[in-house]
Amino acid sequence: MNINFQVKVQINKPVNEVFKALIEPQHLVQYYLQSASATLETGNTIQWQWSKYEKQDLFVKALIPNQSIVLEWTHSETGYPTTIEILLEDKGDSCRVSLSEVGWQSDQQSLDFAFNHCTGWNLLLLNLKAYLQFGVDLRK
Repeated sequence: MNINFQVKVQINKPVNEVFKALIEPQHLVQYYLQSASATLETGNTIQWQWSKYEKQDLFVKALIPNQSIVLEWTHSETGYPTTIEILLEDKGDSCRVSLSEVGWQSDQQSLDFAFNHCTGWNLLLLNLKAYLQFGVDLRK
């Protein structure tokens, strides 16, 4: 059994603004992360930090400006990698963002972490929308 999920959101901003907010540290810390070690670039490993104790290295497998971002990380909780794919669909003055994470195993611990990650990715997209459309940081 493959455990995968996808979350989506429509953001009323041009695709290039949404893309920049997803890859640049100065934006990521405004709505989702405590820190990001660098801008996402294909072939680089970067570190995202959510709190003083929670951080994770991510490998940027692929990046096509204004279209897609593919990341891979090995979870400290599970010890195996999963792949995150973010797709951006240009809708003129707005952008449809789809985010999926694939590669979860089917044991109970992995299922628990997959559901937790699904919630976290949904928060990323909702926080991104609030940040870009309204200038609001929902974490405050």
